[in-house]
Amino acid sequence: MEYNTQIATTETQIADPVVRHKTNLALAKAVRDSVEQETIEVCGQRYIKNPGWLIMAGAAGYVVSGGEVKREGEGFIAKAYLRRSDNGVIVAEAEGFCSKDEKRWKHADEYAVRSMAQTRAASKVCKMALAACVPLMGIKNLSAT
Repeated sequence: MEYNTQIATTETQIADPVVRHKTNLALAKAVRDSVEQETIEVCGQRYIKNPGWLIMAGAAGYVVSGGEVKREGEGFIAKAYLRRSDNGVIVAEAEGFCSKDEKRWKHADEYAVRSMAQTRAASKVCKMALAACVPLMGIKNLSAT
């Protein structure tokens, strides 16, 4: 699949905040049950796992695509992009890092460490764009990666 490499630019006219908030409320209501199934509980708080962020992105009309992955010491830095589904324009980008220096990944295979860096980047890019909807669902606004 070929993507548009154009990056979205901010328009000079700012969208009506009431309309934007109503859009966020509608998205939160539409995906709440599905996203809640993709959370974990830590110390009494629910955190969104990667599939939950992807559900939100899809419902909002976005798709996540992976970018470059670079080795960094004992780990990897991965880049992810959030693109509009209709035209492929990039609306956000983020990096994720995972290292064998982390207790959980110390003895993991290299492919698994690399994959977790990509998962973290994907979760982060979704969170950057969609975080305003999360409190409207009653879920803690953090990723669970």
